[in-house]
Amino acid sequence: MSDLMIENHYIEQDWFNFLIELLEQSGLGTVCATDRSDISTHEEYEAVRDLPDVSLTPPLAERSTAIELKVYRWKKDWVSHFRAAADHLSSVIRKGDFAGGILVVTLDLERTVERDLFPENAFPVEVWDLSRLRRLVQGNQVLEDNLEELAASTLLDDDRFDWPEYTLHDHPPDKGVPIERRGLAISESLRSTMAGQTDWRAFEKHCETALRYLFREEIGAWKAQNKTDDELNRMDIIGRINVGSRSFWSVVEQDFRTRYVVFEAKNYSDPITQGEIYTTEKYLFTKALRSVALIIARNGCDDGAKSAISGTLREQGKLILVLTLTELCTMLERSDKGDAPENLLYQKMDDLLMSVGR
Repeated sequence: MSDLMIENHYIEQDWFNFLIELLEQSGLGTVCATDRSDISTHEEYEAVRDLPDVSLTPPLAERSTAIELKVYRWKKDWVSHFRAAADHLSSVIRKGDFAGGILVVTLDLERTVERDLFPENAFPVEVWDLSRLRRLVQGNQVLEDNLEELAASTLLDDDRFDWPEYTLHDHPPDKGVPIERRGLAISESLRSTMAGQTDWRAFEKHCETALRYLFREEIGAWKAQNKTDDELNRMDIIGRINVGSRSFWSVVEQDFRTRYVVFEAKNYSDPITQGEIYTTEKYLFTKALRSVALIIARNGCDDGAKSAISGTLREQGKLILVLTLTELCTMLERSDKGDAPENLLYQKMDDLLMSVGR
């Protein structure tokens, strides 16, 4: 990673590579990383669910330390997902008989006092924030440069963020409380549906449940089977971006002058085509602040659909993103671990905006 290139903002993999290199060069011990790159089934997810992102075994130590990496692109993500991240790492330590744990976060938490992070010592693990990482790489010019490039490319908040509004001590992790696996439960329901007409309604229902769960803090006023006033178009789901939200959706709201987001569920056996893209495009109306859509397509989209998405963006300024069933389930399962679900959507938007032609 000596010549770090952040291509299309695949930030999470870049941070993971950086962390591995930092640990290996620090001489802290033997590093073992968990490969999650090709997980596509529930069985594959279960096989690695209780493994840490990285395990570090110090010299002469009998037990390893479990390390989890959390890439947060908005400062509020740390507070929003702290409880899940804490619970998950505690479970990993317990089930794997680790000596301890380290939670690595890509934010600078210098304004957060220790009693907020560890109320009554309820969460006895180390937290490595951006300041701690800077100290660890000090003296290694390559790692210093890589860290600063990563940090500058990751955080999307501005300096007006008000930390006192978000108090961590309101969300302390409780010992003995089982991890809430709501995301996993929803993903299991989604994976249990069959492609095609038979289960289309169940698929749509589970997609709505998933979206409401993932974006419950950023989107509200949800409506299913919503018709336009001329009754010519029926949207599967529509939601309103909450005012003041600091997330992927607030970026979308500002950049695309939208207040509402259309969600479509396509339970097709084959990838969707340009026809489905053009149908969804008809639901979007920029003057009504409804210019963004997210399609859940069980098996993704074909090249014709991708061309239609680019054309819709280029010619009308409307944004349409497509998530596969596997990607949606991954977002759900990772949300149980304290990961921010919007990261994948931002990556997809980034890829589209940087590749669309004139």
